[in-house]
Amino acid sequence: MSTYEERNENLTAQIYELEMLQSVYPKELVITDHGVLADINNFIKNPTQELPQKLEYSIEISLNGIMIELLVSLSSNYPKEKPEVYARSSALNRSQQLLLNQALSNVVEQQEEGEPCIYMLISWLQDNSEDYLAASVINQGKELNVSKKEEKQERSKASVWRENQELFAWKVLITILTTVGKKLSL
Repeated sequence: MSTYEERNENLTAQIYELEMLQSVYPKELVITDHGVLADINNFIKNPTQELPQKLEYSIEISLNGIMIELLVSLSSNYPKEKPEVYARSSALNRSQQLLLNQALSNVVEQQEEGEPCIYMLISWLQDNSEDYLAASVINQGKELNVSKKEEKQERSKASVWRENQELFAWKVLITILTTVGKKLSL
């Protein structure tokens, strides 16, 4: 496969993943520069166009009323290359934010090459960020307002919801990739 075909395939996968994420997180996802998105679409349609810049966006994730923002930067070779991601929250102290991002980097490195992984990273943050938030609160000498029982119930509800959303997202992604494959005669 030529470099253009690989980049075209990667950029097309980015667009499909972005559309899927926008359907799940319509208000929470913010594209940094819509011009880059237009450039990517133009490049896919017209191979003589200059290679577009990195696609960048953020997604706000709410955990018990606390916001964590996931910043995403994708090169033209993603998903063949790993994404650049960074999580931040005003509720995290510096050391916990550093630890959270180190753990997030480890999760990124463990992802299978060539597979879109942003949705999975969001799920990982939803499942694991509370420990870092709790440690920040403890370090600041404060207590969480949520009891253990309520926390367990909320995690259970959130887990079921995420599983349903993930199943839906994978079905949409499979449908899209099947359609693209048929159009490209793969």
